[in-house]
Amino acid sequence: MAKKKKETEELTPWERLNTENQVEKQKRQKKNNRQHVKIPKLNLSNFQVDNLKRLSPLLVLLILGLMICLFFITPYSRVNKVTITGNEMISTAGIKKYTTIKPQESMIKIWGHKRALASELKDKSQRLESVTVNTANFNNVNIKVKEYPTIGYLYVDRGYEPILESGVILRSKVLNPNADYPIVKNFKDPQILKRCLAQYKKIQPNVRANIVTVNYSPTKLNKDRVVLKMHDQNVVLGTIKTFGNKMNYYPSMAQKLTTKSIIDMQVGAYSYPMSSKKSSTSGTASKKSKVRATKKKQNTRSVTDR
Repeated sequence: MAKKKKETEELTPWERLNTENQVEKQKRQKKNNRQHVKIPKLNLSNFQVDNLKRLSPLLVLLILGLMICLFFITPYSRVNKVTITGNEMISTAGIKKYTTIKPQESMIKIWGHKRALASELKDKSQRLESVTVNTANFNNVNIKVKEYPTIGYLYVDRGYEPILESGVILRSKVLNPNADYPIVKNFKDPQILKRCLAQYKKIQPNVRANIVTVNYSPTKLNKDRVVLKMHDQNVVLGTIKTFGNKMNYYPSMAQKLTTKSIIDMQVGAYSYPMSSKKSSTSGTASKKSKVRATKKKQNTRSVTDR
């Protein structure tokens, strides 16, 4: 600062004034240059930002609309393939006939409507326990079904109607039932049959597989009596109200038997050999024949006496 003051003091008044004017002129030019460059840049950037903010929703809508239009043109907008799994008794062709999901169907009818489509298909067949609809690889549809298994057959008018685990009896008769399932016979009253099936479902599958027939055979003492013939040639007598739970004890009882027997589960549970029943019936028959013979002899004697 001291040097600058010395330099200015050495200049003449005219030179000093000239240098001051030049310095002031340079300051003005710098200021003007700053204002000229800075202000237009700020105004231009703000204008662009405002325009982008106004146009961004419109641009998004235009892009989305273009993408949707392109999607409908492509094959991905329609069902490519329908795959069905889990069916055993109902054919794949039968399920495809029941469902409204077909190849080349619009995928818009699938997305957001999977539960409704599954419920609609389930209601078409009493054999279907559950149905799920899923999509794979964007436009492939997978339908997974679960069927109620068959647990027996009802013998009606020389035909056999399948009995499902749900208790439903299908009215579609078969002539050659599967030998692995029991045959239910002589049930004419629907209410009695319903009660019997409710108990029958309580029997464990391994025990159920050993049953050949379930016959409704009422007596004067027990109007709800059922007779079960087994594959091991034993016979079980039961009551509709309780035979379902009692039959689960059959394997342990059958192991103790040494001959073909009748197991009576109507009241409690006990067994006796079939031979004893035959001998008792033959004994009663012989007694009856003897009584008849004695009566005939008495009648002939009375006639001769006369």
